[in-house]
Amino acid sequence: MGEEAILNSTVFEITDEATWRQKGDDAPGKVFVEFFVTWCPHCQREAPILDGIADSLEADGIGVYRANAEVMYTKGDEYGLTETPSFIFLEDGQLKGKHEGFLDAEQLSRFAHTGRVEG
Repeated sequence: MGEEAILNSTVFEITDEATWRQKGDDAPGKVFVEFFVTWCPHCQREAPILDGIADSLEADGIGVYRANAEVMYTKGDEYGLTETPSFIFLEDGQLKGKHEGFLDAEQLSRFAHTGRVEG
């Protein structure tokens, strides 16, 4: 696994403010974003799990994205994120949920649909 899992991820990575506005702040509907860093072991474990469910989430109409916390740190600060991996759930550009820490596939899917980890 390791950094290769993150570097080879198939999930679209947001790398600048303009793209964030388009894909997050101004996007209609549900948006799920994972904040990661390449050197984080839990992020490295999370990458293939997110890759494995991303198509299903997108088929449900959810925008699925990743953001390197060291690149998009202003957004992490804005949402009060202090660890990685972290996840945010936006609906019509508004923060509806956030979670810090590793999630399994079922928890990721639930969070991406509802903004909550627990049912």
